Amino acid sequence: MLQVAVANPTSLARNAEKFNSFSFDICMVSETSATKYVQRTYAAQYKKQGLHLVWGCDVPSQQLRRDATESIRGLALGVALISKPSVTIRPTRQRLPEHWERTCRIMVGYAQLPSMSVRLICVYGVQCSAQGSFQKNLSIWRLILHLCSQSDIPTIV
Repeated sequence: MLQVAVANPTSLARNAEKFNSFSFDICMVSETSATKYVQRTYAAQYKKQGLHLVWGCDVPSQQLRRDATESIRGLALGVALISKPSVTIRPTRQRLPEHWERTCRIMVGYAQLPSMSVRLICVYGVQCSAQGSFQKNLSIWRLILHLCSQSDIPTIV
């Protein structure tokens, strides 16, 4: 049986060991806060733990630094897929439209299971307290329905 987990860790930086201790085959992660720097720097730590990581779009930095160094902490956005060695995951070859990529709220990947492939759609919705959240989340769900209707491959959202 495939074990799928959903996590909102606030940040993927410095959490590889923690994720390795969890029981899952695939973990869909929202709110990675992973800037370009975090994606470059911490991917090796996840690999060292035996985890495979597919990043969504890199998140803008939460703070501007005077010395122009890159920040570890990004905005409260970002999605990623993590898998244990038992499952192979990969990013989609068909990129989302640029405006959807840059929201840092949705990504598509694929998992290769022993008998079939499964599409994975990882989503991080807009919190209810945010202005216009209903319309923004509705728009995300419409995109998900559109993606699901493009093919009959089994999909996990």
